[in-house]
Amino acid sequence: MTRREIVNFFLLNSKMSLVDLSDSINVNRSNVYLWKDGKTNPKTEYINKMAEVLGYKIEWHNIDNIKIIEESMPNEKDKIQDMEKIISTQDTSIKLLEEKIKLLESSISKLKNVPFRIKTDLGRSSVLEYDYKVDLDKQSAQVRFSSVSNIDLLKNNLGYSEQKLKSIFGLNEYYEYSKHPIHQLRDEKDVKFMLEKANKMMSNMAVSGDMLTKYEVELPIIYKHKDGNNVYAINSYIINTETQSGSSKISFVQDV
Repeated sequence: MTRREIVNFFLLNSKMSLVDLSDSINVNRSNVYLWKDGKTNPKTEYINKMAEVLGYKIEWHNIDNIKIIEESMPNEKDKIQDMEKIISTQDTSIKLLEEKIKLLESSISKLKNVPFRIKTDLGRSSVLEYDYKVDLDKQSAQVRFSSVSNIDLLKNNLGYSEQKLKSIFGLNEYYEYSKHPIHQLRDEKDVKFMLEKANKMMSNMAVSGDMLTKYEVELPIIYKHKDGNNVYAINSYIINTETQSGSSKISFVQDV
């Protein structure tokens, strides 16, 4: 096997999650994805560590030709246990997808209750780029917004100055999401709704582990204008769990 082939073999037949495997050989899981896709090659020491951790004996024939010794291959009982684990994982994934469908159906239902028809336009959108740190055990996350596009659109729709908006977004500073200053743009009920969705998302991430690497969610949001009036928008979120980053596109809606 080549280095890429043996990495894929280890991942396919491993009883460990990718996170646990990465931690056990002391590398970032993003490196393992790069090895898996053949974009980079693991050093000899990491292949040896993976083999040791997973209980395989290997022989190196040359720098890119590795053989697994048959006597170290998992027995039939282990294969059955692995299959049961795969089935269990698939069941969990199906449940997560069902929850996502329910979330989308709920969003659609909310949109139906908005007292006018919706018209969105890419030219009337602003995008916030961010990265985050998450503690799944404590269900807490820190968020740092790094950039914002089309800030004039936000100024016109929300009534704040550019300086005030940048302060609200807390650009380039990490904040605990539940205490982020961006929540002052929403009413108390909407903030509670967003925090509940964030906690649900973290619960899903904890259950799914490395199965899902990207989430895409679209939600109706009611922002508060500086003068107190409601401003309706659609927020489209993309969350990349591999890079722990994402974006939030704010599309303001118009009365047609």
